[in-house]
Amino acid sequence: MPKISKSSNEWFFRQKPPGDPKSGGVDNYSLPSTIDTFVREVVQNVNDQRVKDTVEVEFILADLSGDQLQKLLDLIGWDAGLKDHLEAVKLQDSHLSMSVSRALECVQKGRPVRMMLVRDLDAWGLEGDEEESGNFSMLCRDHLITDESTKKMKGGSYGLGKSVLWAFSEASTVLFSSLPLSRKNSKKTEDFRFFGRSYLPSHKIAQVWHNPDGFFGENRENPLGNWVSSVRGDQAESIVAGTPLEREPGRTGTSILIPFFGIPTSDKEMKLADLKLETMEAVQRWFWPALDSGKLKASICISGEDPTRVDSPSWAEPFRRAVQNSESVEILINEGETIQRKLAVRVPKLKNRKDQPDADSQALLCMTRISANELEEMPQGIARSIAMMRGAEMVVRYSTQGVPVIGPDFVAVLQAGTILGASAEDVALESFLRDSEPPAHDRWDSSSQKLVDKYRGESKVLTDFLNRVASTVKDLLGTKSSSKDEPKKLAELLGKKKQGGGREKRVERFQMVNSEIDRSKRDQIVAKMTFKRNSGDGKWKAIATVVLLEETGKRSPLLLDEQSLIIESIKPVVSEFEDVENGGSRCVLTIPPGCPEITISITALVAGSKIARMAMASARVEYFDQSKEIS
Repeated sequence: MPKISKSSNEWFFRQKPPGDPKSGGVDNYSLPSTIDTFVREVVQNVNDQRVKDTVEVEFILADLSGDQLQKLLDLIGWDAGLKDHLEAVKLQDSHLSMSVSRALECVQKGRPVRMMLVRDLDAWGLEGDEEESGNFSMLCRDHLITDESTKKMKGGSYGLGKSVLWAFSEASTVLFSSLPLSRKNSKKTEDFRFFGRSYLPSHKIAQVWHNPDGFFGENRENPLGNWVSSVRGDQAESIVAGTPLEREPGRTGTSILIPFFGIPTSDKEMKLADLKLETMEAVQRWFWPALDSGKLKASICISGEDPTRVDSPSWAEPFRRAVQNSESVEILINEGETIQRKLAVRVPKLKNRKDQPDADSQALLCMTRISANELEEMPQGIARSIAMMRGAEMVVRYSTQGVPVIGPDFVAVLQAGTILGASAEDVALESFLRDSEPPAHDRWDSSSQKLVDKYRGESKVLTDFLNRVASTVKDLLGTKSSSKDEPKKLAELLGKKKQGGGREKRVERFQMVNSEIDRSKRDQIVAKMTFKRNSGDGKWKAIATVVLLEETGKRSPLLLDEQSLIIESIKPVVSEFEDVENGGSRCVLTIPPGCPEITISITALVAGSKIARMAMASARVEYFDQSKEIS
């Protein structure tokens, strides 16, 4: 055994041997670079590391300057080699040169540096030795490696999800601290751990090329090659004491520090309050099932403020209703009605298990009709969709594939795999669906490479299953029709062919074009919205509101300034203001025939204490049967 000696901590990038290829660094483009994706990947990994019934995740945001910034720079080894390597990257042409330049400029010009800290509690933590299997080596050292045994029934499967951590650091550098729980004896903890990891492109310092991988911890000299290990025990705790990486004693898990936090696809810095809100919205959108079950607790705060607990959103109540209530109706006719149907799924055998039969499993489709108020409360893209879930208790996708383009408003939940149970059939379907997901785990894809490699007849099975889901949705809504029928029905609905007493109307949410929100004034929000009728040329109405999204997920209508209304239209439009709950108001616009599009500008009045929250414009459009007079 070669003798190992320790040296002082500094960043270590191995020199590139002659002839070895250069690298562009971590695969920052394998996943969409959005806050939504960042939250999905991070919280999914936290969910995967749950030890018992509940795991907690905390997001802490800060813009650091002065003494706080200096402590951060000391912690991340800025003057212990990191700055020198970033300077080298800045001087060469690479996909990171611009972001690295911004990070260096922040420090050089004394501007605040943004930090994101993600901390989980009551999780496994970064257990395992330096190089063999374990959370530490998979997250901090290895590339494209995931532990199939520990993640078999959980969220990830590619080992790509962790790349978002480095993608959202303009210095492509992440620091870790952890109190791990032993896999060998879950009643004992391993020594406290500290480590840093940087993914840069290959770069040259003093005419010497360096490999892209940087490590920060305990430098070790070895005849077989110098390397860096994590710092353990009291020494590690001493390094992080008084810093964001310090952890609560006894609570196992991992703290992840992302310095120079920024959105890769944008060069504009988001306000902390907006970043906080977007992060919270993303947790609610994708993980409300885990929040509901109590298996996940989440909070988010701006450093120096009290944390805000992320509750399951109120807009998800119809989804919960669909899952919890099963009524003996054949077709959903009335608002609030629910219905559930079991769908058989035959999971094909694995190619390497010829003696294994196909597994006859089941999925559960749960549906409910929603009201206009429930529709108004839902975020864009949620209504008239199917929330697809498996055992990880996150929404894989809000699918609209094959969903009727006309008909009553609804939401549905499709549960499959181990979210329904732990039978061999449930496990087989869980693995099959997990293998069908791309690296972002945002859909079930029949063309997935893993399905092709592992299963027999994989494409037909999944395609048939998803087609039957869509067909069942149409059956339960009473809108099953051919593609040739739908234009006819749409014409009947919007034209003059609908028969019967009373007026017929349809309320639908639609995508506005060219909507703009101006929050530059302290006590006002100016919303400019363009409404475009989907079809028809008759008289129609639009209802415009400006709402604030509260921290609970509730949307609160604001009071509109009637004198501020500006309407751009080719024909005269009649406007009327109506009071709504909590002191808000809405603008009802009656648009004449031959006017398929209008643009309005309206000012909403906001109390100063609320201006920091995200403002969103929403609209509801009502179509009426023109065979009846509209008063």
